[in-house]
Amino acid sequence: MYCGNCGKKVDDYSAFCIYCGYILNFDKVSYDIKIAKLNKLTKQIDELLLKRSQLQDEIDFLNKEALVSSYNYSNYETLSSEQCRNELTILKT
Repeated sequence: MYCGNCGKKVDDYSAFCIYCGYILNFDKVSYDIKIAKLNKLTKQIDELLLKRSQLQDEIDFLNKEALVSSYNYSNYETLSSEQCRNELTILKT
């Protein structure tokens, strides 16, 4: 938003202009709407992070399965996900 006195751009949530000290109008309804949108976006981000974690778990499981079925690798259960990916990379070459 812009200061009504000096016209400079100020933060949307400022109570006063940092350039000239002019007291800015504070619209409580607008603020509440922005907070609600922020909360909704935060929830969506949390859901996406959870989904990403679940997908990574599935990828790790499939990598271990690939070691067992394609390369008869019997020791897969003791491998970490990183070790499993490294083994697959080595075996594919």
